[in-house]
Amino acid sequence: MWVKIGTHPKLKGYLSDPTYVTALQAMQSNPSMAMGGMGGGQDPRVMETMLFLMGIDPSQMQGGAPSAAEAKAAEEEREAKAAEEAAAAAKAAETPEEKEEREAKEAEAAAAAARAEEAAVHKAEGTKHYKAKEFEEALAAYGKAAEVCPEDITFLTNRAAVFTEMGEFDKCFAECDKAIETGRERMAPYTMIAKCFARKGHAYFKQKDWAGAIEAYESAQMESTTDDVHQRLKKCKRLKEKYEKAAYLSPEEGVLAKERGNAHFKEGRWPEAIKEYTDAIKRDPTQAAFYSNRCACYQKQMAFDLAQEDGMMAIKIDPTYMKAYVRLGHIQYFLKEYKKAMETYQKGLAVDETNQECKDGLARTVAAVQGGMGGGEVDKERAARGMADPEIQNILRDPMMQQVLKDLSEQPDTAASRAHLQNAEVADKIQKLIAAGVLRTA
Repeated sequence: MWVKIGTHPKLKGYLSDPTYVTALQAMQSNPSMAMGGMGGGQDPRVMETMLFLMGIDPSQMQGGAPSAAEAKAAEEEREAKAAEEAAAAAKAAETPEEKEEREAKEAEAAAAAARAEEAAVHKAEGTKHYKAKEFEEALAAYGKAAEVCPEDITFLTNRAAVFTEMGEFDKCFAECDKAIETGRERMAPYTMIAKCFARKGHAYFKQKDWAGAIEAYESAQMESTTDDVHQRLKKCKRLKEKYEKAAYLSPEEGVLAKERGNAHFKEGRWPEAIKEYTDAIKRDPTQAAFYSNRCACYQKQMAFDLAQEDGMMAIKIDPTYMKAYVRLGHIQYFLKEYKKAMETYQKGLAVDETNQECKDGLARTVAAVQGGMGGGEVDKERAARGMADPEIQNILRDPMMQQVLKDLSEQPDTAASRAHLQNAEVADKIQKLIAAGVLRTA
């Protein structure tokens, strides 16, 4: 550094100043001080020296010290020049064998770059034909690109896309498989292999081959996960389930399954009957009788929650199907859900007021409610089920009903209490609480 400074006509004059020399020595021991001082008001002579050492003649600078960008550019230029000098020195020190090997690698790299450039031209031509739906021309152009640059499997997936548009799916799959095999042999990036599998998935999707598409998309995700393929995979799974359900529909087979279920039911083989009734529902989910029959099986197995679900579904499908009202009402009565049982029987009678089973069920339920209104022990099971009922919970949370219940409990014979009972809405809610076993009266 000192020798180089001594060659500059201006800077060498500063060497006679001890302050300047001391500043340079400090910079030499701690180089970070030099960069910190570029814009921080350091001795301008030191900055001039820095510029000179970086290859910039301070006398040629206009407007003072360079900007940070200019200083960075100068540093990069200096590093590039140093790299060139180092490379030249390395070449000069090469043995004949090393020189031959280097020249071979350089020639190979140059040839690869030339092939890639030529292939890019063919690819652009292929894309132009593809967009114009000139598929044969697109295939030819992509084929030339693949021949020129066989290590790039992109051109094979391009051809696969063309075959998909042409509806020649077997050829599409062949191109994709070839691309995958080539890519694995040449250690292609996982993202490229994933695109090959995704291309197969798209072709299967167009054919509505959901199973094939799902397998291809899952393989793509194993190579490299993308949100686009993830969404396509989810859609395929939904469509597969939908089409399988639709393909399974058969009212005729549903009737046969029901008959098999009936045979099992008569013999007391409840699990076998449930299996057949379930198959009947899958074959024809529009038949209320199938749900009602399975409801009866669940009832026999004491699976009351499932039985109630099937009973309600049967009524939803056919609001006039009386067997469903009767079975559902009986289950609710057995569970001591008297409020629900009364409502079910009443709805059934609204459909057919002559139905004796609903009449008997309603009378039996009303008697059970009235029998539990007086003294005796509280039916804890019934009360617990009542408290679990959302409608009962809403009634008990109602501030107005809370006041009504308080008045009836503390002052049953007052005018206020009697007024409460004359309110039809309040009286109906009280009856529901009583039917649910939550409220008891003397």
